Amino acid sequence: MINLTIEDIVRMERIPNKISLGNDFCIVDFRYSPDFEELLKYPVSFDGVMAFFCISGSFKIIVNLKEVEVSENSVFVNAPSNILSVSESRNEDIRDLHFVMVAVSREYMSSLKLDANRLFVDGMKILDNPSIKIDDREKGLAADYFDLISKILQYPSPYKRECLGNIISSICYLIATAWGKKQSEPQEHGIPARRKVVVSNFLHLVSEHHMSERTVGFYADKMCLTPKYLSKLIKAATGRSAPDWIDAFVILEAKNMLKYSNIPIKGIVAKLNFPNQSVFHKFFKAHVGMTPSEYRNS
Repeated sequence: MINLTIEDIVRMERIPNKISLGNDFCIVDFRYSPDFEELLKYPVSFDGVMAFFCISGSFKIIVNLKEVEVSENSVFVNAPSNILSVSESRNEDIRDLHFVMVAVSREYMSSLKLDANRLFVDGMKILDNPSIKIDDREKGLAADYFDLISKILQYPSPYKRECLGNIISSICYLIATAWGKKQSEPQEHGIPARRKVVVSNFLHLVSEHHMSERTVGFYADKMCLTPKYLSKLIKAATGRSAPDWIDAFVILEAKNMLKYSNIPIKGIVAKLNFPNQSVFHKFFKAHVGMTPSEYRNS
């Protein structure tokens, strides 16, 4: 799995239309090219916030193993450390794809003046449903913001970071407003806020430690919970057990290394902290239905 930074995005020659502010922020105007699917064919994570504003076309993206569609006139928001890849599901509209991507580093986000208490509930709604449709007024506001950001980044001022921070804070409130309008179902029909926080923290920890830690006890200890209580919350909130989620991340990582690297299988066994190749082979075959060698050659 590749851990992207804003500097990595800026250096990508296949993405020509972009402006940035150091490793704090970048904005990309992206149109489909054959390279698009190549760029995200393997899982990546970004330790910050990304927002995709889709102008035309559509594509399917996998977020922590869940497929989400990003279509015309929609906004997709990605939370820090989620694992992303383009779905292999066929989508005929991908060749008409045109979207604007905004990426903000975790450090820059933490420096912004935001009322976390006011944004909490709508932030949880974004975790539930990261992609929504926007109306013409919201599209117009987004276009105005992007135009203003571009002008500020091109203006010779020593206060660009401060100016931009205030604009991003404003955008966060507008995004929360949009989700609040579109996702206003009663709380009893959704996942209680406490469970959402636990799920988000658990998935973040798994994305960070799955290559070395596969026991529920490790993650429960990190979250100051008992393994039994953590397992109960994860199962109730997602329909999948905590061990299932951990295994899924490990399998995703193994598939990525088998398909998109030349690391020998014994090296993958070591990287994923399996005791030996036999245990890894049994684990992989039980989840994928073929051996690691068969998967690499398929």
